[in-house]
Amino acid sequence: MPTDPLDAYGSSDLLDADASAALAPLLTGSGQVQRATRTRDAAGGWSDAWAATATVACHVWASQAQAFERSPEGRVEAAQTWYAAVPVATDVTPKDRFVTGGVTFEVTDTDGGRTGAGVLVLQLRRIT
Repeated sequence: MPTDPLDAYGSSDLLDADASAALAPLLTGSGQVQRATRTRDAAGGWSDAWAATATVACHVWASQAQAFERSPEGRVEAAQTWYAAVPVATDVTPKDRFVTGGVTFEVTDTDGGRTGAGVLVLQLRRIT
């Protein structure tokens, strides 16, 4: 995970409520968690409808490291990894979407389950 100013506040010696309260002023952005509902269609396929499940305070930053992934056409392309810190009690899972500042991200991972964490850190992949 990249170095970020919030890292110092995620130590396990802080209690969740105290850490979350201390971090609140640093979560200066706003983001929306979205979850898909899959609906079958008459042809036997399905469609996904995305609906907001929560709007939360956040802090978003990009990784300094650059990764690469293979496109559907077989080309190797650069892929930027993004991160978002959100309140620790946020209900978000991989495959949800996270929207902030008009940009939509896919949640690829979370660091949920850390004892004493002050924030939940989401790993994101930009999709729009």
